[in-house]
Amino acid sequence: MGLLGGTVAFLTTCYWIVVAVNRYGGIALPGAFAVLLLLCLYLGTYWGVFCIGLLYFHRIRLVLGGSALWVVLEYLRGHLLSGFPWAMLSHSQWRILPLLQILDLTGAYGLSFLLCAVNLSLHLGFTNPKGIWKVLPITMVLFGLVLGYGFLKLKGPPPRTSFKVGIIQGNVNQSEKWDRSLKERILKVHETLTVEILQENPHLILWPETAFPGYFPQDRLSDKMLELSQKGKVPILFGSLRRESGRVYNSAFLISRGKIMGHYDKVHLVPFGEYLPLRDLLEGLFGPFEETVPGDISPGRTVEVFETPLGRFSVLICFEIIFPDLSRAAVRGGADFLVTITNDAWFGRTSAPYQHLAQAVFRAVEVRRWVLRSANTGVSAVVDPRGRILAETPIFRRLAFTAPFGLSAERTLYVRLGDWFPGLSILIFILSASLQRQGPDRPS
Repeated sequence: MGLLGGTVAFLTTCYWIVVAVNRYGGIALPGAFAVLLLLCLYLGTYWGVFCIGLLYFHRIRLVLGGSALWVVLEYLRGHLLSGFPWAMLSHSQWRILPLLQILDLTGAYGLSFLLCAVNLSLHLGFTNPKGIWKVLPITMVLFGLVLGYGFLKLKGPPPRTSFKVGIIQGNVNQSEKWDRSLKERILKVHETLTVEILQENPHLILWPETAFPGYFPQDRLSDKMLELSQKGKVPILFGSLRRESGRVYNSAFLISRGKIMGHYDKVHLVPFGEYLPLRDLLEGLFGPFEETVPGDISPGRTVEVFETPLGRFSVLICFEIIFPDLSRAAVRGGADFLVTITNDAWFGRTSAPYQHLAQAVFRAVEVRRWVLRSANTGVSAVVDPRGRILAETPIFRRLAFTAPFGLSAERTLYVRLGDWFPGLSILIFILSASLQRQGPDRPS
């Protein structure tokens, strides 16, 4: 039943995968549905294991041991087989600021533990009304502590803003993105929006992932990019493919006053989007796949920190924003704020762009940094260190806007210690299991 429930839950949450791998990934519709079903069966397996574990706990051990097991399984899901920490239980609260503040201590896992504990307490109340009074006080204390910590963190003046960012949302159709005959037009779209936004005197301009329609800096259009940065006299960060030694990278370049100040190659790539796992096996089953980008992308090595007169920042490209380890590495490397650039045109008009945005909110609170997000088709946004979205665009609109942002040097407990809470959850689970004297609590 857990496997069935989990599979259905992820089918309704991640249905957009069919759009991405079929419409833009070149995989035929039967293959796209097969990819979705196999992924959701795999993700649903974690729910199945969770439900098996619940059979062995009673009353207070059900709440603590079960919640700890949920956290451990979420941690494994976020790391095994490349990791897919999408649609975690805690992500359901991404707009509830008082609950989010605990993230700077425990990461997303602490909030997942709390939500699981509350729901298991409610379950116990329905199935064993007498037993709930032994559990409810502990659950309410946990909830009260998290909520109190949240209101305490939100109290006081908002985070200080010292600079202004200009964000470009070019809204280039994915089907046109790699059309060589449209390269000049695509570049002109972003150039025009940039010239308009320069009138508002931003300190930094962001273009989306692969906004430059070619290989920078080898492409003949590269000189136009450098000329634009020279005229505007404002640093521009933009996404582009990069070719070196026969390999292709999904990169972010920082240019200023006609010079390349640095670049970053995406470290964590998207399976079935930027490279095809088990290509030989899948092509044997479904036939050759159409290439929507010029060959498989190669991964970079490390998270880079860009040095600018504004401060230091790191870039997370698209899918990378869902992995808290990367934002932690950026802050530990000295980043004063974070930038994420993405191309969510892959998802079409689905819920995925908003699910993706939620991840940026979590990263902002975990490391207490401003997160500046430029998305090709939206949602582009600016998120402050408390998780407030100060600017947010609609999807599939061509526009540019400016928004204030600031710097932060805070080192949160989560930045310093990382995923210590899943480790604690393992201990809670083992302790709960060792104290359990009865056998499996099977229904009579």
